[in-house]
Amino acid sequence: MHVVAFEFDKEPPAEWVAALRRISEVSDERGWLEFVWEPGDPWAPVQRWELWEMIHPSVVDPAEVRELRGKHPRREGHPCTSVPISSWAVRPAKSYRPCLCRHKLEAWKGSDSLVTLTAWKLFQRTGYVGRPFWIIQGTGGGNKAEFTHEEGLLLEAEGYPPVAPPSGSLPYAPFDQRVISAISRFNRLWQFKNNLEEYREAMGPGYAKYRKEVEKKLRIQLVAHLKSQMVDVEPLFLKADEDGELENQPRTSIDYDRLEPQNEEHFIETGHMLHHTRMT
Repeated sequence: MHVVAFEFDKEPPAEWVAALRRISEVSDERGWLEFVWEPGDPWAPVQRWELWEMIHPSVVDPAEVRELRGKHPRREGHPCTSVPISSWAVRPAKSYRPCLCRHKLEAWKGSDSLVTLTAWKLFQRTGYVGRPFWIIQGTGGGNKAEFTHEEGLLLEAEGYPPVAPPSGSLPYAPFDQRVISAISRFNRLWQFKNNLEEYREAMGPGYAKYRKEVEKKLRIQLVAHLKSQMVDVEPLFLKADEDGELENQPRTSIDYDRLEPQNEEHFIETGHMLHHTRMT
């Protein structure tokens, strides 16, 4: 039997945890970031460190909390994969039931759990509900686990794929100053944006003009921040396009080559995306 090097669980180094706590203290009121090792599965490995937002269970859907407090989410089912067991099994192959499904999901099949195995294990360890926030991978400090709709539209208009690079799709990276810088930049952008309302009374009549100027500066930083997360993705995306791998993918009728410079300028000035029907 061939045994692959696959790590189901890992503990982050103490110095990583100490550095993270300096920028994200544990707080029930605001939540905090926690290191989570995402192993993937032996037949579809991920093997990446992630940062998850930790949330008090009192503010989470009770149905989800019941699942997290319940039994192991994979107590039933089997690995539904086309990858031969002999190439990934880390236990005797006979302990796995061969997948007879006609269409392979490349995932676990047969469980009705509402939560993932990683989320369940995190709750068992901490008693808090986790949400994936940041994936540590690539050369630039990582990327958000999921982009907002607005961020996706902006990236697509800039010629990038509108979705975040999945965990494991870019090279492994450690937690270091690049990650700290990226997280800190994100926190400053959104914290300041959220705090703008607090300045309304203090600024008085000058608030509207002040907010307009500040939000423009924030949008400039947001564009730069999004692009920095896609540095490793761009060459892969362009190569896939050149090789014809994107030919069968969903397309839009928007001419993004023309839209790119106009849309970025319009977004920075107004905070809205420029619809292609308004282009001249």
